[in-house]
Amino acid sequence: MLFALGNAGFAAGVVVFSICTRTHRQIASPPQLLSRVMATVRFVSWGAIPIGALTAGAIASQLGVRASLAAVCALAALTPAVVMSSRLRTVHQLEDLDPVAATV
Repeated sequence: MLFALGNAGFAAGVVVFSICTRTHRQIASPPQLLSRVMATVRFVSWGAIPIGALTAGAIASQLGVRASLAAVCALAALTPAVVMSSRLRTVHQLEDLDPVAATV
């Protein structure tokens, strides 16, 4: 029951994140470049799936399936804490972020 509840919450978060990022891309990209931007995002995100699968398989073969699942759950639970403790929490417009200051 807890797994199903956690999976539903994670899926809801993915949907909200997807809507926000897609909306930002559509607003921030010039119309003539939008198709290229969307294609690049799909290439990178879908291309990461096999890499993640190979990495998960390697970790599971080294640590075992239960330990690997526990590590994934811990990382998934830690992610909101990292975002909430960053300055991203107070930003209302992504354009307000200064990319130069973020790297320093």
